[in-house]
Amino acid sequence: MYEIIVGRSESEKKLLGLKGTVFLGKHYVKMGVNTSLSNKVYMDVTRSHVVLISGKRGSGKCLTGDTPIYLDNNKVIEIKVIIEEKFKNNIIKRNEDWEYVNGDGTEVLSMDIINKKIEKVKIDKFWRRKAPNLLIKLTTENNRSITCTQEHPLYIKYNNISKEKKANEIIIGDELTYPKSLELGSSMEFDKVINIDYLLNHKEIYVYDLAIPINHNFIAGKIPLVVHNSYSLGVIAEEMAHLQEEVKNKIAVLMIDTMGIFWTMRFPNLKDEDLLEEWNLPKKPLDINIYTPADYFESYKEKGIPTDFPFTINPSELSALDWCNAFEVEIISNIGVAIESSLTSLKNNNYSVDEIISSVENNSKIEENTKLATINRFIAAKSWGIFSETSTSIKDLVKGGKVSVIDISAYREDNVKSLVTGLICKKLMEERIVARKKEELEDVERGHSYFETELKTTGEELPLIWILIDEVHLFLPKDKVTPETDALVTILREGRQPGISLILAT
Repeated sequence: MYEIIVGRSESEKKLLGLKGTVFLGKHYVKMGVNTSLSNKVYMDVTRSHVVLISGKRGSGKCLTGDTPIYLDNNKVIEIKVIIEEKFKNNIIKRNEDWEYVNGDGTEVLSMDIINKKIEKVKIDKFWRRKAPNLLIKLTTENNRSITCTQEHPLYIKYNNISKEKKANEIIIGDELTYPKSLELGSSMEFDKVINIDYLLNHKEIYVYDLAIPINHNFIAGKIPLVVHNSYSLGVIAEEMAHLQEEVKNKIAVLMIDTMGIFWTMRFPNLKDEDLLEEWNLPKKPLDINIYTPADYFESYKEKGIPTDFPFTINPSELSALDWCNAFEVEIISNIGVAIESSLTSLKNNNYSVDEIISSVENNSKIEENTKLATINRFIAAKSWGIFSETSTSIKDLVKGGKVSVIDISAYREDNVKSLVTGLICKKLMEERIVARKKEELEDVERGHSYFETELKTTGEELPLIWILIDEVHLFLPKDKVTPETDALVTILREGRQPGISLILAT
């Protein structure tokens, strides 16, 4: 047995050992019908890398179409009915064998597993895919049942709390979680599984799923149960937070959270306590900074959703092309020309969205219909809740030894998420290029390993940056340009030299 260290040469392994690495997991080998875990796999984090984490969207975390789901207005509807209706009236997007449409404000009942109570949560995405050959039907002592794909997680009782378990791992005697009632604030109880059916000759054409931010579950079933919907990036961030101090303090981790899931790192992982003990891993909470778009900050705090700081962007930091990409219009279109002309006419370098609107209104070169269409887009941009004449400082976002999470899951539109992510990446690249020049003046040898040399620190240096982005297929699709494309491609090609690492998950 020996350790596998990704991103480190043999000579560096001999010199440094495991110092400055994060534990990713174990390599597995197959011997006939047996699969065994073997070598531990680590990754070097003291130099810059580009990493792609890719895989199918669970080969089938979903439910059959006749499964009832519970909306916030006491309405019960089959999951197929609501999703097919959304597919009729919205733009369908595709990801390998999956199809989805973005959420539209529809709310569903969900279980806050930590506080053990029912609440309502907005649906982020509606998913469907062709049904696999095998489905599993679980039936409980009190006649609750759910039919789902093999990998769909459900919540079972574990030490009087709820823990995720895939349908094909559940055994007779496991107790499934269900709400005591469908009233908001209701607590949870448990119901024992007494029968498991494996359905090969089913007639389902599609299976369905909902993407639910924050809680990642929804209430489903003719007699309600709590079912889970969709953490490699979290594993890496947690490992970086547990690095040796002299290494950790020279690295900053910034997570772009598109689904609103990484705030959970603030809490100890009690639900997987047995698994963590088996792997000899800590279950302690992490000291993370959570940023939320300014207009959502107070409402998140009122609802008890963890957040620390409001996040804002100065509209004067956006170029005409940035705005065009955000509005999904061509820079050479009438609206694109109107935007570029109006931004050019602004006299100061620190302006608001209202000032942009006034500039468009007073621009005599723009035809009236184009003017109205352009103004309407900027009025919509004001509702995104992110623009302010004072923007969040990059040096606040990326501090040595800290993990910062920017939760952009509040935005339903992918182009808005992409705009925010693109601007952050662009500013980080600019700042890191300047910082890198200063470092090279101090020590031309520093590129070998960031912690091998003594640093003359003033407390203002920009650390090596690791940007972790989830659901990156939304931002780098193969068939179009998004507001994030240029910034991400620049970092992919050039970011390692100034000290920016990029981990993309899809």
